[in-house]
Amino acid sequence: MNAIKRLIFTSSIGALLCYSASAQDSAQIRFSAACRTLNGAGNIVRKNISNQTLIRECATDNNVTNRHPLELVYHFNGDQNGDTIEVVNRRTDAVVCTKFKLLFPMEMISNDDGSETVQLLKVFGDQQSEEIGTAVVRKTTNAKGKVRVSGTINYFMVGESETNSPSICTGTFNSGSTASSSAVSLPDFSGFGGMDNNQ
Repeated sequence: MNAIKRLIFTSSIGALLCYSASAQDSAQIRFSAACRTLNGAGNIVRKNISNQTLIRECATDNNVTNRHPLELVYHFNGDQNGDTIEVVNRRTDAVVCTKFKLLFPMEMISNDDGSETVQLLKVFGDQQSEEIGTAVVRKTTNAKGKVRVSGTINYFMVGESETNSPSICTGTFNSGSTASSSAVSLPDFSGFGGMDNNQ
């Protein structure tokens, strides 16, 4: 398969995300986003979203009073249709809630040997069954079989502001470790309409 050169226009690929082989298929991440919405005066205002924001929301929604052991992780193959961003209890590995699902690739490209892939994915929220945004996810595998992932996320939320107006958000997430390629299912491009193996 010759190299595919295709530019995907969405948000720029940002912070580096990788995960630890010791955690098998998930890794603690740092999440940062900026959401903009309308306040009571009709002005556009900004709200920053961080790990602690997502963890606090998850704990409150699930009646968890001790937030100390909770952490935000990126879970490869956390859903049968893709990856997830979850709040877990690091002491028990129990999933407290799923904040985002990155599912159903809309477009995928790969280099000659499959060691680098880029996906444009649909984003679903923790409560919504409908798509709420998109993410660009890039996976690379080095000579030692270690997989690294980078990505950005753009999404919206409804009913999160004082005026009940939508919040439009853009963010990044990152971690500094790597994972064995045996623990990560990279995309299978066979039969995918967006790939042209003959160019």
